Amino acid sequence: MKPQFKKQIEYEIDSWRRFIFFIQEENMLMKKRLAEIIQNEKEKQLLEFIEYYQNALIMEDNVSSLFRKDIMTHENNIEKYKSGDKQFFLEHKKLRKEIELIERFFNKLKFEFNMFVCNIMFQQKITHISF
Repeated sequence: MKPQFKKQIEYEIDSWRRFIFFIQEENMLMKKRLAEIIQNEKEKQLLEFIEYYQNALIMEDNVSSLFRKDIMTHENNIEKYKSGDKQFFLEHKKLRKEIELIERFFNKLKFEFNMFVCNIMFQQKITHISF
């Protein structure tokens, strides 16, 4: 593997690792926010939405954890594929697509969650979740 290419691969892996850490931190903050909302809101409809977001955040935590493990495995394989083995490059491409999907889902979840919280604060009725 060419040194420049290896450096790019390492940069991408580091970037993915930082993003996964960011997601985990954001999830923790959103879960804390949910806990605050639960203390103040007892309406059955709101509790259903709260449960939905709690489950979505747990799922995102699980996905992030699994992806973090995939990153570590991939990073450990860099040295194994110095020869330019195509399997490593296919795996890298697959991981790149996965992080893109994780990022899209997370951004949508975060946006919807913030809209949900704003609706509660302004006492607007919530009629649906658009996931």
